[in-house]
Amino acid sequence: MIGVKASYFEKSAADGSLSTSVKNFRFYCAEMRHWISEPDDVRDPRDPKTRR
Repeated sequence: MIGVKASYFEKSAADGSLSTSVKNFRFYCAEMRHWISEPDDVRDPRDPKTRR
């Protein structure tokens, strides 16, 4: 994971207190291109040279 974005809502009350609520979490991930072991020798669909 390379990032997290949190969306929240804050509301001020008449007495000056704040009420905060989390609306959403979004997680951003990087594509893994490193393997723990050697990959199978098959066509990689992400490689433009091997696309049909």
